[in-house]
Amino acid sequence: DSIYPRILYTVQVHTRYVLRRSSLSKQQAEAKKLAAELRKEKQLAIETRLRIRQEMAEERALKRAQKGGVHELQPSDKLTTAAAMDTNLPVSESDASKIKIRFDRATATQGDLENFVQDILVGISTGEHEQLSLSLPCIHLFTLEPPRRQLNSESTRNTLLVDLGIVQNTRVVVSHDPAGCSASHVSAPAVGAPSLPSPPPDLLPSLPPLPPPPPPPPPPPQHLNSEPNSRAPPRIFRPPGSSGSAAIWRALRPLPPVAIPMERPDYRRAIPSLCRLCLRTVINLVKAVTEGGSRFDIHSRLDKLPELRDPGAIAGLYYLTSGVFLLPENLGAEILTKLCSDLAFNVASANLLKNFICNLDLKHYGLVSSELVITLARNWTCLTSLDLGGHLSHINPYAIQEIGKLKNLRVLGLDGSNSVDNNTIDAIAVLPNLEVLGISQTNVTNDGWQQLVYRYESEGQMVAPLRSLSVSDTYLHDVGLCAIVRLFPRLVKLDIDGTKVNGIAPVVCRVTPLAHLRCLNANASSLLCLPPCLLPPLTDVDKGLTRIDLRHCFDLRIEKVLSQLSGQPIAYLNGFFSHERMSFQCLHSLADLHLPLAEVDLTAINRHKALSMLSLCRLLQDFTTPHLSNLFLPRGPITVAEEGSLDQLVECLASMKSVNYLDFGDQAELLTPNQIFTLVGLMPSLGCVVARNLTAEQENWVQRGLPAHCRLRVQRHAVTGDESSNSNSNNNSFLQPAALP
Repeated sequence: DSIYPRILYTVQVHTRYVLRRSSLSKQQAEAKKLAAELRKEKQLAIETRLRIRQEMAEERALKRAQKGGVHELQPSDKLTTAAAMDTNLPVSESDASKIKIRFDRATATQGDLENFVQDILVGISTGEHEQLSLSLPCIHLFTLEPPRRQLNSESTRNTLLVDLGIVQNTRVVVSHDPAGCSASHVSAPAVGAPSLPSPPPDLLPSLPPLPPPPPPPPPPPQHLNSEPNSRAPPRIFRPPGSSGSAAIWRALRPLPPVAIPMERPDYRRAIPSLCRLCLRTVINLVKAVTEGGSRFDIHSRLDKLPELRDPGAIAGLYYLTSGVFLLPENLGAEILTKLCSDLAFNVASANLLKNFICNLDLKHYGLVSSELVITLARNWTCLTSLDLGGHLSHINPYAIQEIGKLKNLRVLGLDGSNSVDNNTIDAIAVLPNLEVLGISQTNVTNDGWQQLVYRYESEGQMVAPLRSLSVSDTYLHDVGLCAIVRLFPRLVKLDIDGTKVNGIAPVVCRVTPLAHLRCLNANASSLLCLPPCLLPPLTDVDKGLTRIDLRHCFDLRIEKVLSQLSGQPIAYLNGFFSHERMSFQCLHSLADLHLPLAEVDLTAINRHKALSMLSLCRLLQDFTTPHLSNLFLPRGPITVAEEGSLDQLVECLASMKSVNYLDFGDQAELLTPNQIFTLVGLMPSLGCVVARNLTAEQENWVQRGLPAHCRLRVQRHAVTGDESSNSNSNNNSFLQPAALP
């Protein structure tokens, strides 16, 4: 019982195998059928490849013709072809390679013939020239009929072809002279050998083409199913093997991609200039020398450097590190800038490079340390300008005192240093040649200045001959200001922005005023009036305050300041016109002082509700001076415009012949295009005009009337409510502009 199922299973398997097995003849027929299908697929792939290559060749020929500017001949052309021409076929083939030309005997000239030939030469290249052209000195256009004549000559370019002897059956040929070609590698002909070209076959006026490029691949075979292809397909060197062999798949393998010719690299772009090479060499040498720190013998390290194999480089770096001479200012600044950008300017490099520049600006260098400042103070004794402002929060007081050893300093910037205080200011303020000192945002107070006054007056200690001092944002009152005036009587510029100076303490009246002060910056200070010690005496017409900055001085007493300004040659009063306490009466009082103002800023006076166009015109008449160069009109359109006030405004502005910068504010939109055109034409000194919300017509007329050297800047902003309606009504009331002269 256990054997029967196993025997049955075996019989079933054997029976199924016998039913599926085919005969030998049937297997051979299936193999032949598979081989035929593979050969057919291979033949189709070859034909497809040939067809694609033919289409690509036709597209390239079409693109080359379009790129060369080949155009279809029109009936109006003076020279035409009598038959179809094909310059791509070799000369030895049929007559299709010959070009027969017909020309108008009455109008055709040599230039017409040259242009015709040049159009044919477009897209033809040789081994010597990428593009053939009659302008090349080695390409000649000859006639072959005696007497032979060269045609591409400038002297006979406008001569008729008939006058040159070119008539029916005249043969013309384009030749290449290897002797006159600089790109040709063919040896020059013998001295007695004729250089004329060989005559072509007889034909009408013809232009035999130059050797054409290789012919395109043969077209794909026609009627593939009916006629067998006897020619062996390309890339097949032996017949394919039997069915299933690797030869069939090797033949069907696609062609490798065509290598795109690479552009020839321009090595001139990669070659740096001699200055850059020298600078790079110096920077690399400095880095190589200083990478071991500052505690080593520099000259022994130089002798061991493998980079220094040239004796000239060794001598140059020895001189550079000797500290006995100064480099040119531009070269030294460039070396230092490169070192700072590479973060290589440290104590070691400062020890190596001594006294090679005079002006050192480290305001934007973030690696300034106390050790670096001490190194500079001890080794860079030729420095005349040193700016360390901005990164001095980690500088200790000892480094600040070491700066006092730089006796040649004329400019010193220590803004923002917490170590500059009452104990270290005496080491800085006694530099014998210091003229410009910046110690804003430091810890110097009134006591520090009073200590200096005591040493100066009692001990006879000399102080720096300062001409410019900045003590902005320090703890300074009127007492400290008086001490500064005593210490530095030759000050020309003084910055006291953000200080507690109010100018009304009795002590400020007991000090001799600064006779040479010209510029005073007191923005955001506590000034109530100008300190009397800062008002130069009016003994000399060439002396006095010319610029005062009073922005954000909210406690300022306008009437008191107006009385103090009388007689001073003030040219700029920044922030005074826009003070919140400024009134029309004060503005007229300021105008009555007849100051030589170079800038009048009326931007903020439109906040007064009583402002009208006539009052603005009267104010402009009061401020009209020969020195006025910058004028700012009110912002916001003036709602009260009397009849004829706009014409009066144009007259007032036109009388200011010296104005260079004119800001219309929002008043330009009130003027007609004709008025704007007339106004800018009557102001010859204009260099810049600023206007807001101009229409396209206004802007067009402004640009027409501006002087040649003047530029226009139009600002746009949104208006709402009453301003929008007022602006629209003004835009609709434009008059027709006058005709241009």
